Amino acid sequence: MAGEVAVLAYATLVSLPITDHSLRLLARLSKEYPVDRLHTAIFSLNDSSAKSNQKWEDCIRNVVAVPAKVGNYCGARKLNVPAFLEHGVYFNNLSVRCESLIWASSKEHSASINYLLTKLVKLGVFPPQSPNSDSQPSFFNATLPVIRSRLSQDDTDSYSASWSRIFRGFESSFVLQHVLASLFTCLKSPESSTDGSLLARVSVKHEAFFMSRLCPIQADDVELCQAVSAVMLGREWQESLSRVFVCWWADNKLLYLLLENVVSLWSNPDHIKHSLLSRHRYVTSILLLTISYFPSSSPEIISLVLSTSFINGISVYINSMDNNIRHFGMLVAEVAAQRAGRNLDFRDWDGDDSGKLWARNLRALLVVRDADADARALNEEDNLYNVISSGTAQAENSEPKKKSAITIKSDEYDSDNSITGYDSTPSSRSNSPTPSELEEIEKDPSLNVGQKKIPRPIYLAQLGAMLRSMGGMAKDNPSEDADRIEVALNHAEELIRKKKDYGTELGKCCQFGIWPGRLTRQLQP
Repeated sequence: MAGEVAVLAYATLVSLPITDHSLRLLARLSKEYPVDRLHTAIFSLNDSSAKSNQKWEDCIRNVVAVPAKVGNYCGARKLNVPAFLEHGVYFNNLSVRCESLIWASSKEHSASINYLLTKLVKLGVFPPQSPNSDSQPSFFNATLPVIRSRLSQDDTDSYSASWSRIFRGFESSFVLQHVLASLFTCLKSPESSTDGSLLARVSVKHEAFFMSRLCPIQADDVELCQAVSAVMLGREWQESLSRVFVCWWADNKLLYLLLENVVSLWSNPDHIKHSLLSRHRYVTSILLLTISYFPSSSPEIISLVLSTSFINGISVYINSMDNNIRHFGMLVAEVAAQRAGRNLDFRDWDGDDSGKLWARNLRALLVVRDADADARALNEEDNLYNVISSGTAQAENSEPKKKSAITIKSDEYDSDNSITGYDSTPSSRSNSPTPSELEEIEKDPSLNVGQKKIPRPIYLAQLGAMLRSMGGMAKDNPSEDADRIEVALNHAEELIRKKKDYGTELGKCCQFGIWPGRLTRQLQP
């Protein structure tokens, strides 16, 4: 009964203009009757399925409208929005309660949960990038720690099945891709994409196992495979995430579907010519990692090596004018040929330029698959490290301490001591700056506040005046006079050379051998 009242209260408060009283009621309703309790209140009635679904849809429209109405009311009156009703906090709490609803839901309620998630997608609660502030809600940022904890337990098959039904239950592939993209932004991956340490490989395998429990993929589920592949290959991702994606698709049937899609993108001339290097590295990493998961000389690898699109793509790469792009094609050609049992070596991998170092590191990473990493070996390494560390600490503690030497002071007075300097501790004062450092300090404009800048001479008359300290310039500051003379000397040679032929063209035009100025003065009465 109380749940029905809460549903009606939401509908009434949202449909009417907000007041201070209704603001307090909405804050209390949001805390005491979250979305999972509203779901229970609606679907526990003996109504028909159609009527219950209609009530649920109306209820969700009212619930998600609360932050906007509260924000408009408080903004118009310059009031502080209650903390629980702020946009980011409200939708993050709504996401947490939605995860609780998924945990407790049954198969027949999957459609109602999909409706709620679709509504949250349209409201931006599944952002394609990690949020930068608390005011930006993110469903998986708020719920993923709880999801990881639940899926790490032993008896979680029903919870995993609930998520599997949800991913397959979206009516629009557009909504599904938004949910997947937001999920991928929250995945963990090694800092270095080519880190081949056991710890990095175990972390990749652990994240791939988490994805296989949260969103299991089957080869016969074409729609989900296409949606996941479109998000993996159609958006910009960190290069290290390629290892998680390929390990997640480690089944051979899935790998072949992934291989076809990756080769189609990798060999696309538009991708080769217009993509950034980071994009090239990501796509090339997925392609080579996928190839490494197939057995050597497998039919899939042989078919790849002989395919027309693959061969044409390599030719476009190798004919590129950019060495970085050309090396991507050479690397893929060599690795694919070796996996197919052929021998191909371009012998152009020495040095660290043009992506050669990255190519060598990636080739070394392909020797072992991340899916084959053994977490037990990592635990053994940790135990061995702890034993060695504790043994080293015990050995350091058991070392006998050296006895300090005993110095006997003589009471006799030595006349030499009166003229011998005493040993003193090093001074805490910093060393004096060198001449080069002083010169750099003088050139620092931030240290010359209030100091006049001496203009460089433009005419020879100005140069002479500066050298004679004349021309109406002040002489009460000696440092200014020195700077003026220094500027004059620095520009004297350049100015004299530039002005040496000034006026000679006039002399050539004068037939009387006198300057035009003097001739004018002589002709004047």
